[in-house]
Amino acid sequence: MLEYKISKKDSIAIIPARAGSKRLPGKNVKLFYGKSIIYYAIKKAEESGLFSKILVTTDSKKIANISKKFGASVEFIRPKYLSNDKVGTIEVISHAVNYLKKKNFLYNYVCCIYPVAPLINLKKFRNCYEILRNSKFNYVFPVSKYRKTNNTYLLLNKNLTIKKKTNKTSCKKLITHYNDSGQYYWGTFSSWLKKKNLFTSKTKVIFLSKNEFVDVNTLEDWKNLKHLYKNFF
Repeated sequence: MLEYKISKKDSIAIIPARAGSKRLPGKNVKLFYGKSIIYYAIKKAEESGLFSKILVTTDSKKIANISKKFGASVEFIRPKYLSNDKVGTIEVISHAVNYLKKKNFLYNYVCCIYPVAPLINLKKFRNCYEILRNSKFNYVFPVSKYRKTNNTYLLLNKNLTIKKKTNKTSCKKLITHYNDSGQYYWGTFSSWLKKKNLFTSKTKVIFLSKNEFVDVNTLEDWKNLKHLYKNFF
C-alpha cells in the first residue's frame, strides 16, 4: 500500500496559465504595474498562508520561467491537447491533481487561482477555504451580481448554492443572475480528481462587490483592472 505524503498545510494552489490568449495576447504574463500579472496571483497565494505549495500548470517555457522567478513550482509542461480554447478549467486542474496523486502527494483541498487576479480579497479568500473545510460542498468560489460582462450567468438557490449555469436572460428577476468572478475556485482534492461539475447545488458561493473583480478578456477590461487596483488596493 502506498504511503501518501501529507503536508502540514492541507492545501495546494494551482495556477493555470497557458500561453495562448486570442482576445488579449500574452494576458497571463502581461506587465501590470511593472511586474508580470501572474506575480500577483502567486503573491496572493503566498500571503494567504494556506498553501504548502503553489503549482503553475502551463504549456509555455517562458511562463514557467517567470513563475519560478516569483517563487512558484513548475513541475511539468502541460500537454498541448490541454492548452487550447476548448479545454475547460476542470480538465486542466484535474490533470495537475492526477499528476500529484501519481507522485504520492495528496492534499485535502485544492484552490485553482487564475493568473489575472490581483484584486483577490484575502479575507474572503480565506473565508471560502473555511466554508469548504467545514462543510460537505465540492467547491466554494466568489460571484458578483449580474453585470453584462459575458453571455453566461449563474442562478442561485436560497442557500447560496448554484441552481444552474445559463445563457438565458429573459428572467424578470435579474437580481437572481450572477457572474462568476473569474478569480479562483476552492475545491476538494477528490472533486477536482473526479472532474465534478463546478456549477451544481454542491457548490457554495460568496459575494464580491463591483470593485473587487474584473473578468479580463479585452484591453478595456485590463484598463479597468488597473484602475481598480490603483484606487482600491
